[in-house]
Amino acid sequence: MSKKLEAADAIALCLKGKLAMTRMAAIQALGTIGVCSSMKDLLGCLNDPDPDVRIDAAEVLGKIQNKDALEPLLDVTKAIDGDLVINAVRSLGQIGDSTDKKVVDRLIQMLEDDDAVYRPDEDLEDELDFDPSWDVHLEAVRALGRIGNPKAVDPLVKYLTDEFAQDISHDIFRALISIKDEAAVDILIKLLKDSDDILRKRITGLLGDVDHPKAVEVLTNTLLDKNADVRISAAGSLVKIGDPQKILVPLALLLKDQDQEVRTEVVGLFAQIDNPEVTEHLLPMLKDPVRDVRKKAAEVLGNLRTSEAVDPLLELLKKSDESVQCEVIKSLGRIGDKKALEPLCIIIEDIKKEAYTRITAIYAVTSIGGPETLDVLKKSIESNEKEIILSAMIGLKKSGLPEARSIIISVFDEPEEKKDEDEVQSENDSNKKEVNPVEHLSNETNPENDKNKTRENKESDIKANDEVISEVRDEKLVDPLMANIFPAPKEEKDEHADEEKEVAEKDQTIDDNCADEKAEVVEDKAEDEGMKIVQEKYKKTFAARVLGSISIPESIDALTSLLDNDDLDLVIEAIISLGNMQKKEFFTNIEPFIDHEQRELRLAALEALGKIKNEDAIEPLCKILKEDEDPFIRETAVSSLGQIGTPKALEAFLEALKDNSLEVRRQAVVNLGKFKDAKAIELLLGSLYDYGNFGDLRKEIAKSLKSIGNPEIVDQLIGVIKNNKQQANHWIAMAALMEIYRKAA
Repeated sequence: MSKKLEAADAIALCLKGKLAMTRMAAIQALGTIGVCSSMKDLLGCLNDPDPDVRIDAAEVLGKIQNKDALEPLLDVTKAIDGDLVINAVRSLGQIGDSTDKKVVDRLIQMLEDDDAVYRPDEDLEDELDFDPSWDVHLEAVRALGRIGNPKAVDPLVKYLTDEFAQDISHDIFRALISIKDEAAVDILIKLLKDSDDILRKRITGLLGDVDHPKAVEVLTNTLLDKNADVRISAAGSLVKIGDPQKILVPLALLLKDQDQEVRTEVVGLFAQIDNPEVTEHLLPMLKDPVRDVRKKAAEVLGNLRTSEAVDPLLELLKKSDESVQCEVIKSLGRIGDKKALEPLCIIIEDIKKEAYTRITAIYAVTSIGGPETLDVLKKSIESNEKEIILSAMIGLKKSGLPEARSIIISVFDEPEEKKDEDEVQSENDSNKKEVNPVEHLSNETNPENDKNKTRENKESDIKANDEVISEVRDEKLVDPLMANIFPAPKEEKDEHADEEKEVAEKDQTIDDNCADEKAEVVEDKAEDEGMKIVQEKYKKTFAARVLGSISIPESIDALTSLLDNDDLDLVIEAIISLGNMQKKEFFTNIEPFIDHEQRELRLAALEALGKIKNEDAIEPLCKILKEDEDPFIRETAVSSLGQIGTPKALEAFLEALKDNSLEVRRQAVVNLGKFKDAKAIELLLGSLYDYGNFGDLRKEIAKSLKSIGNPEIVDQLIGVIKNNKQQANHWIAMAALMEIYRKAA
């Protein structure tokens, strides 16, 4: 006997348990396992005093699919308990087949019986006004569809005319389709002449499940329906069941449909047609007047990866808005023709484009590949937009070229120090020729002179030629020093004083303006410097991130050097990347950070220790598990211990399973499932019966036991079920067995 049958036999013993909860747990477990050797006891639960036990039994009998249940279930359909009848009808549909005449007749009778009254679930509130009759009829329709007896066609069609059936008409149509009877197909085709647009749309959609020549013919004719939604639905169904060599021409007519939504949807359907002529029909759609149609055509041509589309797509790229351009760019990337590289690089470098458009272009050139892409990617990492920098870094990594790796690593090279502009200006000033003594004297005496070069030039002329003096005076340019050397006539002194005041005021205005301009320059310079700092941080951060998948000595050196960086964000990225390389020798680099004061850095270090799987990490991780007050830190430590996965790490889980944090215990349970060890089984089974662990945590325990996969686990659970002294744990053991035998979704 297999372990599965042994488990089912043990669980069946609990069908006679004293507690309703135990009987329900046994029924549900048998339904999950899918077998029951004691059908008599399970069928007996249909008459259990507890209504919930009866309802569960009716449902589970359908899952086990034993025909011995048909007669008892037919009897149950005469009950008045709504939920019980609904489950019984559903199970009849799961067990019965077209040869079970009594089942088919009873289901048809229930469908036609409008006078039947069913009692709703007592837990429902009265104001919901729930009538179980609707659900009973719905399940009867579905059951008749599953059974597939042609006798049900006429009753189902008749039921369509019932006002009560309008809300489930779709299920009736699907039941008729499932029966696969010639008469059912004829009835559906006849309904396509109905004036109701919604009805015709539903039927054309359902005909896509009918592999019948009549269906193909009627769908082809329906492509000319007056309603756009019906035409779209008919096209979709035709693509599903039609011959790809025969349906292309009629579908191509819809590419010229007046309704833009029809054209858009049909273009999308062309991607599903296995016919070499598809491209020929789609290329003209790149010139459709409607943007959405052009986008869809570009998308489909890209998915088809046809080289014939490259030139038309490049032409569309020049003329389109960015919405269409993005689809064109994606398609060019999928096709992979190097002819697209130059226009794509132009888009990447166009800072006026939206960031998303440029990012899409970066990924496209990365898909196309080749050394030609390196220049534009290298320029892109100098962008001020972090999304562009990250995309370019990912592109460089994906290229896999040695030159690309060098570009990434070069981000961490220290730039040559550039001389400050003030230093350059100072050097330029020191190289100037010495000024003549008089000019030097003039500058020392009156600093205002260096603000007016015209005046300085004229003062130089005064010293050279006496005739210039009168010219200077005529132009009213009087300087205090010049006034001492070349005294002005007495009658001009008052006039000169007013002029000096006016000049001083003008000079002050110039000084103020210069000060404002200088402040703006300083502010702009500070903003530029700040932007450069941010940009450099983005570059280094994203470079460190991608280096985690480039395990070469140069990248390792770059990452380990970052561990001493003052920027903790960079340190975190470096630790994460070192962990992703999964090299045990990085333990000494990472371990010091598990006690760091910054929480995010500690978490990164703990996760990295789990990935590198160095047993030297077990002791510090255990210490954190015992002493750290932060439950999230303890949870991460447990996860890393599970990743290390050695028997030495297993000892730490005993402590974790007693942790006061539910999440820490859950993490311990999940990771114990990775150990194929008797000790792990012992720890998990001990936790299973701990009443402090309930609900979802018990499911996790059962999943971990299932993951270990040792037959002894099932034996131990069966032993608990058979032990009458452990009745309190019976339902827990059954729930665990149910989880162990549950099929993957």
